[in-house]
Amino acid sequence: MDIGAGNLATGGYDSKEHGVNCNITSSDVAKADSQRVACVLKWYVSNPNSAVKLFYNKSIYFWSPWSGPVLSGTMGFNPWLKINPITKIIKTPEGAALIGGTFGKLFAYFWILCGLGLLFYGFSILWRAKGTERLIGLFALIIIGSSWAITLISIGDHRFRLPVMGMSLFLQAIGFKTLVRGGKPAMVDGPTLR
Repeated sequence: MDIGAGNLATGGYDSKEHGVNCNITSSDVAKADSQRVACVLKWYVSNPNSAVKLFYNKSIYFWSPWSGPVLSGTMGFNPWLKINPITKIIKTPEGAALIGGTFGKLFAYFWILCGLGLLFYGFSILWRAKGTERLIGLFALIIIGSSWAITLISIGDHRFRLPVMGMSLFLQAIGFKTLVRGGKPAMVDGPTLR
């Protein structure tokens, strides 16, 4: 939590300047940790403008692609990076300028917005279906939201998205399939989504 907070923090793990000045009085590790958590939470409440900026950065880092100009993560050993075309493009000077420039940043933000849009659209489809589908959608969104919330009070890292990736892809797939069908979910024999 302390790495992701502070007036000079970026919200990411690789932030060079971070942390909150806390008066830790206990020598017991568990009590000292509790004091630090309380201190960091108090800093967020006392610095709402900085907190909102950090929450935005951490959200971008949480949902960022695994490569490109807006990432902040600790997935250097991710096997996808060995075959990722963006990783190969960025090795040339022209490719680095393209990916790291305005086009690359716009594409990365477009990717994030599309992913989040499909996720919430997929959830809305399940919510409108009612019954079991509504419960499944709510369950998926609660799991995703919980992981995202933990990121907001700790550090932003796209690695933290891995445990909830199945749920987010599930909702995005429902949203995408519905869009492909012209905005109409397939309903067969009542409210069951097919």
